[in-house]
Amino acid sequence: MAALVSGVPRPVKLAVLAVAAVAWGTFPLLADAYVLRIVNLATILAIAALGLQLIVGYTGQFSFGHAAFYGVGAYASALLVLKLKVPFVVALPCATLAAALAGLLVAPVLRLSGHYLAIATLAVGEIVFVLMINWKGLTNGAYGVYGIPMPDIGPLKIDSDEKFFMLASALLALIYFIAVRLVRSRFGRALVAVRENELAATAAGINPLRQKGAAFIYGSAAAGVAGALYAHYSSYISPEFFSFNTSLQMVVMVVIGGLGSMPGAIIGALVVTLLPEFLRAFADYRLVIYGCLIIVFMLFLPGGLADVGRRSIRFATRRRPAARGD
Repeated sequence: MAALVSGVPRPVKLAVLAVAAVAWGTFPLLADAYVLRIVNLATILAIAALGLQLIVGYTGQFSFGHAAFYGVGAYASALLVLKLKVPFVVALPCATLAAALAGLLVAPVLRLSGHYLAIATLAVGEIVFVLMINWKGLTNGAYGVYGIPMPDIGPLKIDSDEKFFMLASALLALIYFIAVRLVRSRFGRALVAVRENELAATAAGINPLRQKGAAFIYGSAAAGVAGALYAHYSSYISPEFFSFNTSLQMVVMVVIGGLGSMPGAIIGALVVTLLPEFLRAFADYRLVIYGCLIIVFMLFLPGGLADVGRRSIRFATRRRPAARGD
């Protein structure tokens, strides 16, 4: 969030962050049940979008199969809890690890670049989608897995939308903190170097494939966290929730939020999750709308909504020159 208000006076920055924190904390007390549920889903998707931002925004590698790792996390957590009676606090890290391992297995496709990589990641997403449908002994096929309980953390039962909001927000804050620390570290600078000029980065002693692979694994792990949360919040999952449509939705979140902006990924997730609620009459054209949004933002607003917000704050806090004679 600090990146969103970079370049503005410190008092204004602190005020903006304080207002945002208070608004987010009091939101579940003021919102009705329907709106709160939509925002909870947006918070879950924001976690996945943060992981995708590291892949797309910082390595410049477009991935159209992110929903596959989202689905791996969802199924892993759900099956561990239902079949092995594992508590949620154990199932969540296991689901995260499962998604990370899936990312590790897929990482060799990062030898490709450009549209070849986009097609390869799309193919990976479709392979996982088909496995979810046909591996009926494990996933129950197209019927999906149902009866997934809400999360519990020891004696604390997450049995309401308000409590889930706090849990999801805490995990979002944790993933955001880790992501920001990563991109501000030497690792993050190496990612940017690879994105800007892979040949020059190699000459400087950076291993591009290793850096991109590490980013891909982290992004997959974040998607696994989001998937586990989604499974336990919705109580039912099926392959259709993890199709190409979901992957495209996540890419749109990152693009309209702002490539290379972690706050932008969160903003994009909120906007893209809320947008269909205002466009119900155009539900059949959702993919067309997503495609148009990607084109418009890539051409005219490459900095995304985060950059628009940053410029607006700077403009509002800009000191006006004193009038002559004062």
